[in-house]
Amino acid sequence: MYTRTPSSGIYFIRTRLILANVGNPGLEEAVQSQPTGLFCRSLCRRWIIALIWIAAGSAAEAATREQVEAEVERLTRTINETPQQASAYVKRGDAFFALHEFDKSVADYTQALRIDDKQDRAYLGRGMALGRAGEVERGIRDISVYLQRHPDDSYALTKRGVRYLWIGKVDQAYDDLSRAVKLNDSNAEAHDDLGVIYSQRKQYDTAIHHFNSTISTDPSYQKAYHNIAIAYYLTSRNAEALAAVDKSLLLRPDNRMSMLLKAVILDEFGRHEEAQKIRDDAEMVQDGNWSEQMVIK
Repeated sequence: MYTRTPSSGIYFIRTRLILANVGNPGLEEAVQSQPTGLFCRSLCRRWIIALIWIAAGSAAEAATREQVEAEVERLTRTINETPQQASAYVKRGDAFFALHEFDKSVADYTQALRIDDKQDRAYLGRGMALGRAGEVERGIRDISVYLQRHPDDSYALTKRGVRYLWIGKVDQAYDDLSRAVKLNDSNAEAHDDLGVIYSQRKQYDTAIHHFNSTISTDPSYQKAYHNIAIAYYLTSRNAEALAAVDKSLLLRPDNRMSMLLKAVILDEFGRHEEAQKIRDDAEMVQDGNWSEQMVIK
C-alpha cells in the first residue's frame, strides 16, 4: 500500500505490482521500496512502468458465463452421441477456455487431435490454454504448429507474441506482433502489446501511437487507456495521463491498478488528499482478474 509520512508528504510505495518485463498473467512479485529521499519523478518512473498490463483481449465479453455453460452442456450431449466428432471437442475446448477451465480445455483439444491431427484449430486452442495453465513454452510450440499451416493468421501471431512476452523473449514477441499488425492493421490487441514493448524500450512516442491505434479500433479496450496513461505520465504529459486513466476507470471502475496509477498522477498536481483517498479505496479492491478471450465459433 502507499503510506504518507505525517511531516513531509513523502510517499513510500509498498504494493504488489504486475511486472511489465515479465507479463505472465497471475505472476506477481511483492515489490517493496524503501526510498530515503523525496518521492520524485525519477523514482516513480522505475515503478510506474510496472503498472503496464501486457495481457490483452477485448474488454467486451462475447457471451455471458451462463451462455457458455449452456454451450458446454450442448456439446457434451453431442460428444456422447458421436464421440468421434473431433470438431465438437474443439468447440467444447473453446468453451472451457472461456470459462477459464484450462485443464479441461487442454484435454478436449488433445482428444480432438487424437481423432484428427488435421484439426488445426485444436493446436491453436491448446497452445493458448497451455500458456494460461503455466506451460508457456509448450503452448508456444502448439501455436507454432498452427502457424506453420497458417502463416498469415494475424490472431495466432498475436497470441504467440503475447506468450513470448510472458517468458521474456521480447525480440520474438516484437517480430510476431509487428507481423500481426502488418497483416491486419485493425488488430487492437497486437497494437496494444507492441505499445508495451516500445514503452519498455523507452520509445514512448511510438508506444503512444500504438496505444492510440488500439483505442481507435476498439474504444472499449480498457488496458490501452491504462497503458497510454502510463506513457503520457512518463513523458510528463500529466493532464493527458489523467484524462486517459479516467477513461480506463470509466470502463472498469474497480480496476485497482488504474486506481493506484491515478493516485500517482494526482500527486503530480499536488492533489495529495484526493490521491490518498483513492489509495485507501484501492486497498479494498481485489487485484484485477486477467482475462483473454477465445473466439467461440
